[in-house]
Amino acid sequence: MKAIRKYILPGLVLLALLAVHTIPTAQGVQVLPQSDSLLNKELEQKAIYTNSFARNTFYTWTTLEQISQLRGNKVLLTKSKSDTKGFAEFDLALRDSIFKDNPVAKVLCEDEFAKKRFAWPNPWATLMGWEGEVYGNQLIKIVLKEDAIIGKFDETDKQNPFAFSDLKGNKIEIKDALAHKEKIAAIYHIGKAQTIRSEKFVGTYSDGKQVKAVNTTVPFREYVILNNAMIKYWAYGTDDITVEMNEEIALLNKVYDNCKNVNEGSQFYNLARIQYYNWQHSDDFVADYFNCICFENDFYLLNKKRIGAIISNMKKCVKAQAQPITGN
Repeated sequence: MKAIRKYILPGLVLLALLAVHTIPTAQGVQVLPQSDSLLNKELEQKAIYTNSFARNTFYTWTTLEQISQLRGNKVLLTKSKSDTKGFAEFDLALRDSIFKDNPVAKVLCEDEFAKKRFAWPNPWATLMGWEGEVYGNQLIKIVLKEDAIIGKFDETDKQNPFAFSDLKGNKIEIKDALAHKEKIAAIYHIGKAQTIRSEKFVGTYSDGKQVKAVNTTVPFREYVILNNAMIKYWAYGTDDITVEMNEEIALLNKVYDNCKNVNEGSQFYNLARIQYYNWQHSDDFVADYFNCICFENDFYLLNKKRIGAIISNMKKCVKAQAQPITGN
């Protein structure tokens, strides 16, 4: 009997470990319990993956001032750069980096793609903004034409940074996409930005250690809408947008309730976690959540404080929407 226990007990321990998820962190491996599978599936439907990026509906936050301008001219894409910050990271990566001589980069730098707006399929995932940046509380919906071409620009992939597909996810060869460049509607951009982290702010992308100051590169994702001609329609203040916002609030409430099942002490992001998930398909609740978000920063941590803040802001935004506008 003792001999049997010698082999059975370790086996039971192994089975128990296989029943939970693990994740590498800067401090070691943490164990995550299984989560609500229905919630996982809901999150998976909202997730964006490196090799599954085709979407036809996007949302972008803006200000009441810009909404007033849209009421007048009804043209969605009007600016090639920010009035205060200049050219975006997307533009700089195309024209001032190792990619500048790539044929795709040259096409995307042409005048017809100069005016753009940044968006994401999940409104809540950009609501809190970026450090030092707030985008507004007015929500615009953008729907692309059925024959639109959507591209990917992955700065982390030095060998194959560009790819294209139709809205059903079917691959389009680069030469064919460029031959029909007038149909390129949007680019899924996986980028990186330089930022400084210090003692007072050791959260985002910290390894948890106190440091005086560190200049580091942080990852981010975005969709760049860059062709007015391939927008089927855009809308603001319509009933379907309100429905979308309320559905996302309901989803986030489920995420909030499920935070108690996350045994990782999510107080800051760390690069070990980001590198582990890498925006790939997973059946892990934590991975499903992070695959939905746009910006990897402390505003979107998977804990009740942060999720609660997003929910609260979304509810305020629902009430802040004004009279509808539509355009194409």
